[in-house]
Amino acid sequence: MSTEIVLSSGQRMPLIGMGTACKPIPPNLTSTLVHAIELGYRHIDIAPTYNTEEFVCHAIAQVETRKSQPHFSEGEDILSFDMRGTWEAMEESIGGSNFSIKKLSQHLTYVTIPPTMNQVYILSDNRFMLEAFIKSVS
Repeated sequence: MSTEIVLSSGQRMPLIGMGTACKPIPPNLTSTLVHAIELGYRHIDIAPTYNTEEFVCHAIAQVETRKSQPHFSEGEDILSFDMRGTWEAMEESIGGSNFSIKKLSQHLTYVTIPPTMNQVYILSDNRFMLEAFIKSVS
């Protein structure tokens, strides 16, 4: 089984990432992240609402990552912003984070390059309809 995927831009992205959303933030979060990076994690999920960016930065600073560059997933913020302009500026290797079929459909009306991936939680209620939709537009 492959441990990474090649995006349409040619960049490689790990298939499994480490999430950093936790409430309350554990006192050992930085050391946990250091250990994860040392074990080979190169995909770290961050978002402004997690309030964990500082811990992630400290962990990365403590670990030498010559093997490959870390890949960060940052979720959509709850603040209003120009999503279309942002998307067009980054679309070569951009993907979604828990985007619904509705949100993906809206983006597909104006993007010139389809999203390279849609990061979703793996839960017992697997999103079969979402997976089928993504495959149909890829």
